[in-house]
Amino acid sequence: MPAFENDLLLTLYDTVQRPARWTQFLDQICTGVGVRSAVIQRIRGGGPILETTWLVTDSHSEDRGGQHALVVNDAANPRMRYDYSHPPAPGEISIACDEDLIMPDHVRRRFQDDLRDVGLGKGIFAGLDLAPTEGVSLVLHRHAGQRDDYSSQERAFLAGLMPHLCQAIRLSDQLHSSLVMAHSMGQVLDRIRPALLVCDAQARLIWANDAARAFLKPSGVLRVVADRVTCHSHDRTLELHQLIRRNSDALAADTPDKRCLVLDDGLTAPTQLVAMPLPGSEGATGAPAVALFLSGAGTPFEVPARLLEKLFRLSPAEARLAKAIAEGGAVNTYAAQNGLAEGTVRFQLKQVLAKTGAPRQSDLVRLICSTMVGHFAH
Repeated sequence: MPAFENDLLLTLYDTVQRPARWTQFLDQICTGVGVRSAVIQRIRGGGPILETTWLVTDSHSEDRGGQHALVVNDAANPRMRYDYSHPPAPGEISIACDEDLIMPDHVRRRFQDDLRDVGLGKGIFAGLDLAPTEGVSLVLHRHAGQRDDYSSQERAFLAGLMPHLCQAIRLSDQLHSSLVMAHSMGQVLDRIRPALLVCDAQARLIWANDAARAFLKPSGVLRVVADRVTCHSHDRTLELHQLIRRNSDALAADTPDKRCLVLDDGLTAPTQLVAMPLPGSEGATGAPAVALFLSGAGTPFEVPARLLEKLFRLSPAEARLAKAIAEGGAVNTYAAQNGLAEGTVRFQLKQVLAKTGAPRQSDLVRLICSTMVGHFAH
């Protein structure tokens, strides 16, 4: 078959990361095979009429999309309604022309006239299943007026191309799903208060949520230098990198003390760091990535009073007091800041303790800090 096949496959697999190249891929088929139009359809079955769920075309068909769609791309297309005279077995590549479909002669003639009106001649279509009720179809049309049949070499070319086409589409689906999942998880993790960053075994930063990026400052205890997570001093950087390497091997860091590190520059509150290996994230080095959870003065605990109202059925005044206590406030300070008698605040606190079931003030703090509502950005 034509010598353009190698270049064609390079373009095809490049569409996984660059979907805009689908048109170039189909243009190459048009040029190499000598046809007027090339179209890829993802088709869903299961009903009386096949349904196109995704479609890409060559540049000529794209330019004349409105005209071509009326003939070959919508539900009025008889190819979507009539069966093969020799239907393929499940998982088998099907290659057929309109002559291979069981349809009334008048429907066939009218369809051929419609094709000719938009500049298209004889068609051939190759299909292969992606799933039990979903398949991929590659449809080619000669120029209007060309009456020669498709050769055995052209049919063999299509048969050889279809497995690659399906594989490229599956890879595209997997990449798209992974990107959507990564984007969704990134948005979720940006909304939580705990600082989290991910790096590889060499401490190269892979990702960080918003809370972690607040730690990574040029003058901070933690910083990024040449894409690597480092510390405020050379010695502490060596400790950090050793911690990361150790935790890239889950068996090497088998006790809690091997997962933890406290960073203190003597100027700010100490930063607590806990490392966790991420099995299944192995890259080129063969070692999994490592998640680093950070905690320090830069991540204060905050909880909205309105959520405490709903969670513990508190009044607005009680919820505001519970919020202040959970965030480290004292009764006398709260009373002074809000223009209240200290006795009034202590009475409110007793009401809060009764409603939440907390025996003491310390238990109330522990209870509120253990709820999820305080761990999300609002």
